[in-house]
Amino acid sequence: MSEDSGFPPVPEGYRNWQEFCFKNPDDAFCENIPGFYLYTLSRAANITFVALFSISLIAFITTYIFTRRGASFTFAFVCGVVLEILGYAGRIMNVVNRWDESMSYGPPF
Repeated sequence: MSEDSGFPPVPEGYRNWQEFCFKNPDDAFCENIPGFYLYTLSRAANITFVALFSISLIAFITTYIFTRRGASFTFAFVCGVVLEILGYAGRIMNVVNRWDESMSYGPPF
């Protein structure tokens, strides 16, 4: 971010505010700095969606066990629901530090 964007100068030793907030996520100033997602993630909403998709996964598998019909349909929907669960689980992990794009490989700067 440039100095004319209304933000104070970037602290010494950092290239931009995202890098500063990546290393100092609890700093009060970082509340106004956009992260990987350009909005603040809601842990409660993401947990709710993981729970709903998990219930859906159980329902698809249970229905297939009792009916033994629609194997390709069930397989496709189970794969989709598992990917949704993994995606929302990743968002829950990203609530901790919204400037961490990799969650394991260090800063992308």
